[in-house]
Amino acid sequence: MTGSVAAQTLALESTPKNHALAYIATIGLFAVWGLAQWTYNSIAPQFTQFFQLSPSQTTATQVLMNLTYCLLAVPAALSHRKVGYKLGVIFALSIFSLGPILLYPSITQHGILFFLGSIIVIAAGWAWLETSINPLIVEQGARETAVRRLNFAQSFYPLGLLVGYFACQWLIQSNFHLAVGEMVQTVARPFVWVGLAVLLLAFLIDKIKFPPIGLERADKNVSAQAEFRTLLSRAEFRLGAAALCALTIAQCATWGATYSYVLQALPNATYLIAGKVFLASCILFTIGRFASTALMVRIDSNRLLVWFTAISLIVTLAAASLGGTLGLACLVSASFFMSPMYATIFGSAIRDLGSMTKSGSGLLVLASGAGAALGPLLVQHVMDLSNARALTLLPAPCFVVILAYTVAVRRAQKQQQA
Repeated sequence: MTGSVAAQTLALESTPKNHALAYIATIGLFAVWGLAQWTYNSIAPQFTQFFQLSPSQTTATQVLMNLTYCLLAVPAALSHRKVGYKLGVIFALSIFSLGPILLYPSITQHGILFFLGSIIVIAAGWAWLETSINPLIVEQGARETAVRRLNFAQSFYPLGLLVGYFACQWLIQSNFHLAVGEMVQTVARPFVWVGLAVLLLAFLIDKIKFPPIGLERADKNVSAQAEFRTLLSRAEFRLGAAALCALTIAQCATWGATYSYVLQALPNATYLIAGKVFLASCILFTIGRFASTALMVRIDSNRLLVWFTAISLIVTLAAASLGGTLGLACLVSASFFMSPMYATIFGSAIRDLGSMTKSGSGLLVLASGAGAALGPLLVQHVMDLSNARALTLLPAPCFVVILAYTVAVRRAQKQQQA
């Protein structure tokens, strides 16, 4: 706990005092992002039952969301170049607010098109939000603490997940086979209030004074295409994008295997027990982010990434080979060691990009979104062919890619020192 407080103090010290509120608000958006993610993940299975979707159709809705998020990452980055991060955040929240509101007619009119529309606008909001708040945190302070600062901010994302878990309990318990009149009262109307609350949040963000970097716009004489070409010509940046894509697939496989692994590994296990185990993984993920942020006060972020990636590789292979309670413990522990990977890779990949940071952020989110779109398809394919233990082998090559990126970063650091 002391280390976490120290990390928070260092993060706030690197932010000008007159912009501390903007920094805190940006951190709060990570919690909102996590809350929204869990809310969607919790209600999506209920809506698939409500619309009587087949397993393949359910997977298609997941792919639709992740593909939308992926394809809109670069347009989001282009908009940030023109209007700056702050307006990008306001636009993201405004778009996102439509998602919960569209769930109202999807229930009351039994309209699946409204549900699909909700998925698309939520994914669009996430794309605009992630391409803005990640680089905004990185650029709000010293370069030396950028990766640690982003890890601290992203620690509030899984906190939002946990809040979303408990907040959604009463929604999930609602019966989606109720009469329309009862359903409007118990299920549909709360989503409208959620949408209006997000819209109010956008209004409040507009009233907060942001640092100059939050309002900075790209030089009109420099084309985005030129920046994209420059970034993609750099082997280290390409490897960073590949590492983010690989990490997203690894997380999808690890968490996607949890429910089935519990049912296979534990005698008399139920879906309720599997849900509790998955919640334990989320709690470990949250603890891991705060703990790794504290460790980065004394340990180089890239060195820590090497250690945590290697351990993640070991425990997932152990989960595949051992099975049973011990294998399940290894699988759950992987969440702790994966926790700092996204922020560390993202932060180290963009902290030295300067004026190309917005373009770099778009490409990195594009890579992450590609992994998110591909992950569910790979998980379903492996589960159709084999079982959960086989699925835990899928993260292994992904962690190898991440290790390759860490080697490239350390090599670049040594060259800079030389």
